[in-house]
Amino acid sequence: MGYTKEMKIFEKVFGIDRKQAESMMKEPPIESGEIQYMGGHKAYPSPMKSEIYFFEDRFKIVAYNITVYYAKIKNITNSNEKKRELDHLVIGGIIGYAIWKKNHIYTIIEYDDGIDMQTIVIDFYKNVNYAQALIYKKILESRKN
Repeated sequence: MGYTKEMKIFEKVFGIDRKQAESMMKEPPIESGEIQYMGGHKAYPSPMKSEIYFFEDRFKIVAYNITVYYAKIKNITNSNEKKRELDHLVIGGIIGYAIWKKNHIYTIIEYDDGIDMQTIVIDFYKNVNYAQALIYKKILESRKN
């Protein structure tokens, strides 16, 4: 496969190399979108905007090249930002209240990465219902096989 314009864009924008870009082009994702990786992984604690690609057996967070296989997911839950931001109300006054009022949902995924148990937190923005349903469906499919 030749080095296409799309691969150059992947390399430049997402910081992935040619081999990774070619791999991603060979197997088209079943779904993709923009997310905010909130942290949690022991090697990648810092939040970062990213693209996410869903494949039949896994999903990939491009920013840190995190690959999570559905068969290795132990639990998927969500967290309501309203509960987590109560401290901002007390500390931040009106600004804290505005943040607290949002009632935002984060997705928390616990999985075995082959070395250790990891817990990552992802903000799917307004696509949280769709993304969590897709992940849960793929978890169930992987457990049947």
